Parts: sequence; C-alpha cells; structure tokens
Amino acid sequence: MVKTRKLNDFILSVVKSIFQDMVSMDTLIMKIMNFAPETRERRPRLALPRRQQEPTTVRQDFRHGQRV
Repeated sequence: MVKTRKLNDFILSVVKSIFQDMVSMDTLIMKIMNFAPETRERRPRLALPRRQQEPTTVRQDFRHGQRV
C-alpha cells in the first residue's frame, strides 16, 4: 500500500512537470533518474558522446558505484 502510494505520488509529480510551462526536459529526466535508484539497483542511462553520432547505453551498478 505504501509502495503503491509512493509510486502514484511520483507519477502525479511527473505528469504535473510535463504540463508546466517553465519546466524543461532536463528537469523531467533528472526526476526520473533520481527516482530510479530507489526502486531498482541498476538503471540504463543514455550516453551521448560529443564526437560520436550513435547513442550508447551505459549501465551502472549502484550497489558498488561501478559501470557494468
């Protein structure tokens, strides 16, 4: 019940962020990325190197703080 409530509050917060005029996409992405470690031990992250045109996925193991 508490976990469901926490998830619902998070989703409501994200939806509010989407519809606010002044909120940038960076803020929305940061909210999602900050919520992810609380619910999972690993999260994929899209890395966009400046000299590379193809995006690559970087996985980080948060139990040890190392990239996988």
